[in-house]
Amino acid sequence: MYFIECLNENRHVHNFDMVPPVYWWIIAPTFKLAEQNWRQLKVIVKKTFRSEKEFVVACDNGSMTMQTVGGGVIEVRSAFNEDMLVGVGLDLVTITEAARIKDLESVWANLEGRLSSPGRGLEIDRKGKSYGMGKAIINSSPLGENYFYKMFKWGVKGQDTYSSDWVSLQFPWTANPSNAELARQIVHTKYGDITREQDMIARLGLRRYEQDFLGKFLPSDGVAFKDFMDNCVTDIYVGEYAKWSKAQRDLFIKEWQEVKPYGNYRISYDPATGSSSDSPVLIVRDMDTNNIVRALDMYGKSYEQQWDTIAVYSKLYNHAPCAFSDTGHTPVVGQLEKRGVPEIVLHEQASLKGKYIQSLVLAVQNKDLHILFDGSEAIKTLCAQMNDYKENNGKYGNDEEPHDDFVSALYLNYYDYGEQINEYAYAFDFTFM
Repeated sequence: MYFIECLNENRHVHNFDMVPPVYWWIIAPTFKLAEQNWRQLKVIVKKTFRSEKEFVVACDNGSMTMQTVGGGVIEVRSAFNEDMLVGVGLDLVTITEAARIKDLESVWANLEGRLSSPGRGLEIDRKGKSYGMGKAIINSSPLGENYFYKMFKWGVKGQDTYSSDWVSLQFPWTANPSNAELARQIVHTKYGDITREQDMIARLGLRRYEQDFLGKFLPSDGVAFKDFMDNCVTDIYVGEYAKWSKAQRDLFIKEWQEVKPYGNYRISYDPATGSSSDSPVLIVRDMDTNNIVRALDMYGKSYEQQWDTIAVYSKLYNHAPCAFSDTGHTPVVGQLEKRGVPEIVLHEQASLKGKYIQSLVLAVQNKDLHILFDGSEAIKTLCAQMNDYKENNGKYGNDEEPHDDFVSALYLNYYDYGEQINEYAYAFDFTFM
């Protein structure tokens, strides 16, 4: 509607210096994310006008550009390269998923300059002044307290950075009455009959739910795996186990590690050269109980020795497949299959690593990861790395622990846990279909 109001000023007749007379950019972190905005735009045009010709002069789906009556131009742009968002004056900018833009601060600096070009924006807003100011509509689900959060505070009264040029609005997904009703529905899950909202929290994690569905800006406290020790670790040297004899502990460890006939197991492997400071780590998980039955540090072993070791454990645990990351510099692909080990080749580029880590976060929250603290150096290191693993606005790593090899092997083992939870929930979600 704002774009049409700008068109109604008939700038193409009265102001020949404005090229194009009215200009709107639709911006997203990538072209792929902006495609939905483009599709919605075309639907709105069809519903608003009796005929598209009343509004559209030309439309190019390839470049996602629309030319309108009155000399208007609407273009879809990617924020991937902020240096391309310069050179013209703009009346309107709409940005989707702004928090996911890589360098939002630089992108916005460029766009604000375009919106403040002379003559841009509605004449009634210029109030007779020679300069203009276009409008921006910016939306996103939050991503920590990054630059999008800083921009949000510009429109919040009472904040030190508040400006009357800005208005900030914040809504949960349940602000839509249909979603509110959906959230109250009952679904059948492994946790019993719960509301769909509770089910979403179980599948997504409380932090992800509050951020993506309640629109909350959540400061990072740095702890990636909250309550890991309480939820996931059985320490046979404390509490009721402290009274056990060495023989009792040894028997418990043996039973924990023993192979169940027809049991379902998965190996995960974080590769590293035998001479590097990193440790190649092997994890064996009982897929039926989520017990970590083996955790092995293969430091000092060559690649050939690592692969031979994996083959031994794969054969021992009912020919378990092995999940590992194809890092691009480690020649693992095909080597395990030569030794009879089924391979699950994973990639960690772009956002995939974050996805795997979030699956492990969910498993910790849902108590679907079980570690036996048996006093071994491998388990001590695993627990230390898990406790030290940090999250800061979507970036992960260790601060005090020198490496994160055990964490990497664990999240590779749980790479599809989030999908498994979803599949389970939807398999039983037949009541409201």
